[in-house]
Amino acid sequence: MNNNLSRLLLAPIISSAALLLCCQTDHLDAETGSAAAEGEPRHAGREASDKAERNSQLTIRNSKTLTSHTDIIRSIAISPDGKMLASAGDDQSIKVWNIKTGREINSLSGHTNIIWSVAFSPDDKYIASGSDDCTVRLWEPLSAREKLVLKQPSEVWAVSFSKDGKKLAVGLSNCTIVILEMPSGKILATLSGHTRDVFCVSFSPDGKLLASGSHDNTICLWDVAEGKLILTLEGHTHLIFSLAFSPDGKYIASASFDRTVKLWETNTGRELKTLKGHSGKLRCVSFSPDGIYLASGGEDGAIKTWSFATGKPLKTITEHNGWVHSLAFSPDGKLLVSSGTDTTIKVWEITTEK
Repeated sequence: MNNNLSRLLLAPIISSAALLLCCQTDHLDAETGSAAAEGEPRHAGREASDKAERNSQLTIRNSKTLTSHTDIIRSIAISPDGKMLASAGDDQSIKVWNIKTGREINSLSGHTNIIWSVAFSPDDKYIASGSDDCTVRLWEPLSAREKLVLKQPSEVWAVSFSKDGKKLAVGLSNCTIVILEMPSGKILATLSGHTRDVFCVSFSPDGKLLASGSHDNTICLWDVAEGKLILTLEGHTHLIFSLAFSPDGKYIASASFDRTVKLWETNTGRELKTLKGHSGKLRCVSFSPDGIYLASGGEDGAIKTWSFATGKPLKTITEHNGWVHSLAFSPDGKLLVSSGTDTTIKVWEITTEK
């Protein structure tokens, strides 16, 4: 990793006073705050607006805080069955937790540098991890067995399983994406199109598309079967650190160091909406399982939830003592989990006022 990029991504935690000031800042851009703004997702009719209005009564409560890591937690993932949580970061370990009880089940050791990304396979049998040590590793979470160590040509920023679990996408600092066959580790394709580090990758729900976000400020959409670039999405003015497909695959949300979340139409690449309100660079974004709302987090220490239909902010949480680095919803949508530079994982219970 070059020195400039290291300084950009590994900057020290801001002071408590500055953090408090940032967390108290909660602007709402006029464009974002307007209901039924131009470019609103086409499905967002009366039904979606009604659901969004109900979700404006969201209650988000911290049910537990998990502590075991000794340094920044860069990535978290929830197993598809909703029972396990994986976390990893600068202490070079992967922790596996019982999400219901908050008990640590296992600690997986083997990486020799920062772990930037973890992901569960769809059948819950494996955890994939990617690290600055230039390896992708495959683990069995319950036995703690390291099944595979796959050497990569450069630092690994991101890993993502396809929905059928047969492929793993790997975002690399050498500007490429590698598609690996799982669980063999065989290289199926190498995708070239970005001009700088690939920070985030995500398969569409049907597995036909792959989205990648980069330090070159673009999102690339790839045809997985053909290994071809379909669309390049341009609009962010700084690097893209996180992205997610909506549950129906029709939309993409992206989080950028330009302090915005953007919503895009998958089929056309059209930019639909820009969500503004964070006062710091964004590190993570995630869709709720029903696609009704999103959550975003970043260097202002805030977690914000947004209505997908209207782009309006719903709730802001400022309980992390530092940057928010990763977010994940449970499959049933009842929990939101967050992690960051304060070395803690927070589990939030989500309820909707009827």
